[in-house]
Amino acid sequence: MTLTDIEYKTFLKTHLDLLFYIGQQSKIIADDMIFDVFIELDFSIKLKCRDILLDNKIVLDDYILANLDHLTKEQISILLGFKKTITSDFVILKCLTNYAIFMDVKDKRFYAVKGLGDSFDLFFDRFPVLVKTTILPFNNQIVYDGFIKSTVVFFGSGMTATMKEDYKLAKKNNQILTTIWEENLLPTSMVCYRFSILFKAFIVTSYSKTMWLFSFLRSFFDIKPENSNMDLISWENYLMEKS
Repeated sequence: MTLTDIEYKTFLKTHLDLLFYIGQQSKIIADDMIFDVFIELDFSIKLKCRDILLDNKIVLDDYILANLDHLTKEQISILLGFKKTITSDFVILKCLTNYAIFMDVKDKRFYAVKGLGDSFDLFFDRFPVLVKTTILPFNNQIVYDGFIKSTVVFFGSGMTATMKEDYKLAKKNNQILTTIWEENLLPTSMVCYRFSILFKAFIVTSYSKTMWLFSFLRSFFDIKPENSNMDLISWENYLMEKS
């Protein structure tokens, strides 16, 4: 019920890079701190950075804009997931082979949520359990953001039975949500979002037309001429030849 090793490492690195940026921008950590030192800091420091992200999603746009030249499509896709986070109190009802069943206490919706590197039954010795966390889409799945806090609430047999019946009904009606973003909407969303970020870069920075085209092609389409080490002049000639 966890991500693959490659998925886990990709998600973790992308998320930590973002939190590192937020930490420096918000002065939670020193400007001259390096990333390797940041990842060794206490969990509470990273939690402060995460809370800033949840409170102000504009910082996500700022991060993408500041790192546009080297972010890949995969990284952009992961970062876009943080635009669709759901932070709530959830009941983890049970752990299945491929995911855990989360029920949002607010609206009683059920989500199929994957663990990151460890399964949820390694964190908790009994289910159901009430937790506070943030879930988000990742690779057409749902994951949590790595920050999870349990409570001391104990569910009696009556309440547990009611939740299990609600789950059975939701399962029967195909209402167990396995993604937060519909797959067929994701490409369009990425196009619009990435174009808006690039347009911001064109307006608010000193990008030349050639630099803007270079960034657009490189970061979105991944179109590169045969010699990927071309300088900007060569890129401009290449684009003119292809037009």
